[in-house]
Amino acid sequence: MHAAALACSADYLLTSDKGFSDPDVDFDVLPYEVYRPDEFLELIDDSAPQVVRQVMAKQVAYSIRRHGEADLCGALRRAGCPKFAERVRNHLQTIDSRRF
Repeated sequence: MHAAALACSADYLLTSDKGFSDPDVDFDVLPYEVYRPDEFLELIDDSAPQVVRQVMAKQVAYSIRRHGEADLCGALRRAGCPKFAERVRNHLQTIDSRRF
């Protein structure tokens, strides 16, 4: 992962790789920033919550059409994004469910 990030001159690396949890990794010397998916999605929600709500509403509508129900929060938790799942749960409380 590190070699690929270097090879493409990445500014950011989005990974669940446990190797980047090693306390011996000096993140200050890496030429890119490392984020776990949950952290990255929280940053997106911090900077553009309206976009998160728009995408979330589309995902809910799609899931309901396709499966008859929507469990975005459960899917996010199962994917290892519990903090973002909680944010989505909070956003869901602000949406008029009649639009689905």
